[in-house]
Amino acid sequence: MDFKLIKFDELLNELKHNQPLEENLSKIIRDIETEFDFQSLGIYLKIPSENSFRMKISRNVSHTFTKNHVLNFENDLIKELHKFQLLEYREDKKFKFEKDYSHLLVMPIYFKKELLGFIFMDKKEGVFSTREISKLQMFASIISLIIKIFVQQNEIEQLTEFDEVTGVYSHRAFLARAEHLFSQVIRYHRDL
Repeated sequence: MDFKLIKFDELLNELKHNQPLEENLSKIIRDIETEFDFQSLGIYLKIPSENSFRMKISRNVSHTFTKNHVLNFENDLIKELHKFQLLEYREDKKFKFEKDYSHLLVMPIYFKKELLGFIFMDKKEGVFSTREISKLQMFASIISLIIKIFVQQNEIEQLTEFDEVTGVYSHRAFLARAEHLFSQVIRYHRDL
């Protein structure tokens, strides 16, 4: 397939709409699927509250592996990713995800020296071309921006949730919380 920068422009325009992180990542993964021939693919994101990295979205990876494969901050792969460079493995199978491979690419997702996660892609046979590696690096950069924007939006929402002076919920946050609780009362037939 011929790869064009116009496609990246279209992807970026689609991602500008206010959508959940999962939808934006799914769009990127669908574009990756059209551009690459791979065996398996996954995006891991940092979960600060757990001091770990969990798989957020994947292709050709079992649900059991996705659910159970958690990498903590002390993991050797995570330490390598803190160098913020592409990790490429062929003969030495130093790191492995669910499947055996002939070529594995692991690209850090980061912003200003903060590791936000990583994307991995492997091939069962053959190797990725330098052109494919460059494309993956471009996709990883887009993912980095999307995740950083999402994190910042969450921080802003949390800051505006409470009134600065009183420390209680703001009017908008109170209404949102009340709507959620009311929907739970209706759904589970509980007393208000």
